[in-house]
Amino acid sequence: MKKIALVASLFWLSSVPLQAEQHTAQSAERIIVQASAAAYAVADRISVNLYIEQEDEEVSAAKQKVDEASQNLLDMLSQAGVAEQDISSYQINIYPVYKQIEKERVQSGFRVSRTIELEIRDWAIFDRVIDKSLKLGVTRVGDIRSHVSNSQNLYLTALEKAVQQAQQKALRLAKSSGRELGSVIEIIEQGGRNHYPVEAKMMMADGGVSQPGQSQLTATVQVTYALAP
Repeated sequence: MKKIALVASLFWLSSVPLQAEQHTAQSAERIIVQASAAAYAVADRISVNLYIEQEDEEVSAAKQKVDEASQNLLDMLSQAGVAEQDISSYQINIYPVYKQIEKERVQSGFRVSRTIELEIRDWAIFDRVIDKSLKLGVTRVGDIRSHVSNSQNLYLTALEKAVQQAQQKALRLAKSSGRELGSVIEIIEQGGRNHYPVEAKMMMADGGVSQPGQSQLTATVQVTYALAP
């Protein structure tokens, strides 16, 4: 029995280098390429946050001022054509306000702040909405972002282009090495990136009209091809 076990062990050890050589040879018969592609579209929606802030010695008095300004703002937005489902006005914050009296820090009242989140689907009214909002008591405007409604389809288009570019790269590499490109072994999607830099897209023209500009979305893939024998 010991003799049989020894022969089996020697046979296993002698087969290891052969398996390693076969694995290396198989790994060498493939090519791995990476490619990225982009798809473009004009943004058709814009989101923006409007902030209404008021201070008073009493919370209730500060909140009443904020509520009045908020209601006036909501009425204006409705008249401007912003849909009710595109407005969120529930977020409200209350902070104590302090002032320095000689060397002592004393609370002087409260600050009440409400955040109104908007989604505007008509670029033509954006400037007018912001201008009127500031006149109705909005103290800050922020988080301006442009969006593309069909972003998923846009990404899929970029993804298809990335796969096509990967194939072109693989064909050229195979030809340069004197080989024929075989079938696809593996495709790995490596994610995409949105490019909506509002500062670059929100260009003010001579007429004071904000322009959406062109938005870009990219996709990247890694594709492994077999090399034909």
